[in-house]
Amino acid sequence: LNDCVSSLFRHVPKSDFELILVDNHSRDRNYLETYRGVSNIHLIFNEDNLGFSKAVNIGLRMASGQYSLILNPDMIFLSNPFPRLLVQWQNDPRIGVIGPLLHDCEGNPQIQDFYPTFPSISQFLLFRSMLASIPVCRKLAVKFFHSRVGTEGVFFVDQIPGAFLLFDRNLFGAQPALNEAFYI
Repeated sequence: LNDCVSSLFRHVPKSDFELILVDNHSRDRNYLETYRGVSNIHLIFNEDNLGFSKAVNIGLRMASGQYSLILNPDMIFLSNPFPRLLVQWQNDPRIGVIGPLLHDCEGNPQIQDFYPTFPSISQFLLFRSMLASIPVCRKLAVKFFHSRVGTEGVFFVDQIPGAFLLFDRNLFGAQPALNEAFYI
């Protein structure tokens, strides 16, 4: 989390964002003390582990900006992706949620297995059942149930990785962004 927050402050102007950190009843809450009193950082301490979806929605309700970002704490910013993402978004009304191409810790783009198509029974069987352990089934699953993306340009996919989800707060209306019935 410290690396993520430090990289965000290093690459994105402080005036361009507010950061909401939600502690979902961790055993040791001291890890957030570093951020107490820092301008544009808000801390939320849940008294119980409410699950990921509910905790995220609590943080989103506190947000005041037009755009919201759900970000995994293991993400590291190497640059400021927001100007490019927002320009793309504003130029194409088909976009509901947007994210950059993510890279692993060695700098390799995370393409294979990161952009699945909309869920289906066939997809579930090839990815989540015992069939997934059979190499030919895994190969078929990747071939038929993943969007084709590259390392350059803009790609429209059914699902983007949940590690970086940028969206307009108005996208969901009065509904919570994440379905709280899923407790992870």
